[in-house]
Amino acid sequence: PPPLLALGPGGRSLSTRVVRGSTIAYADEFDFAGRTFLLTWDRGIVPKDKVRPYPESSFEGVILRGERRLPIALFRGKDQPKYRQTAASRFEPSGEQWTRLSWVALTGETAEEDGVTYEQTTETGIWCARKDAAIARQVERAPARIEQQDEGRRSWIDISILGGTLVAYENRTPVYATLISPGRGGLPRRGVPTLETASTPTGLFPVVGKFLTATMVSGSNSDLVHAEVHYTQNIDGPYALHGAYWHDRFGEKKSGGCVNLSPIDSRRIFAWTEPRLPTGWHGMRTGAFPIKTLVHLHR
Repeated sequence: PPPLLALGPGGRSLSTRVVRGSTIAYADEFDFAGRTFLLTWDRGIVPKDKVRPYPESSFEGVILRGERRLPIALFRGKDQPKYRQTAASRFEPSGEQWTRLSWVALTGETAEEDGVTYEQTTETGIWCARKDAAIARQVERAPARIEQQDEGRRSWIDISILGGTLVAYENRTPVYATLISPGRGGLPRRGVPTLETASTPTGLFPVVGKFLTATMVSGSNSDLVHAEVHYTQNIDGPYALHGAYWHDRFGEKKSGGCVNLSPIDSRRIFAWTEPRLPTGWHGMRTGAFPIKTLVHLHR
């Protein structure tokens, strides 16, 4: 590297390698001896030909307002077929599909055929198979701690771990719905630490920390590091809601236990939750704030 580049005590003086599967963020690049090097956010140096950029995900959820209301179906995993009813009231594929990560509003009407439940959509004459979609539905009541709150917007987040959905509420009013990626292990196993199974914990948790970016270390491999993880919101011990720039398989089980959001969704939810991060701050712990958004994680 050029002689003017001095690595201070905050650099990677004790790290000699970046483990395969880790991610880095870099602030600059330079050429030396016919090769290009990246200067990482923490003043490390990495050869540019040893990394590859992640494609940017454009996925985002649905602002619920006016005619946009629950229930909605979001499509994860792969493209899914649209169905129509024949004159004999049998369901058959229409020949069209919903693309992966798209969504459609539902009417609330259902029908069953040969053990398969179909949901009527707001597209004229079109139905979707319930098994093909992650369906976000409105809850009947907010958590008791929210109902009893007499200040603020009474904000809370409802997350279905197996359903792969997130709905943000202000008291009983849903304002946003999207897909999330929970832990690879799904639900916790009785008597087994969630970190061992890469499961997402269940329960009702306040947002206890908010950071524009954070460095995260894998619970199963301490050498595996994700740098500059966007819009991190701590909820319980090592678990957080945060952006995931390294995949776009939202709605599927992908994380080590945290709740993965798309980059766009993570920014939107971060700005919406309480307390809000003061302008110019990088992050904070929320213990001194009386009002905190609650996160309900369940099956």
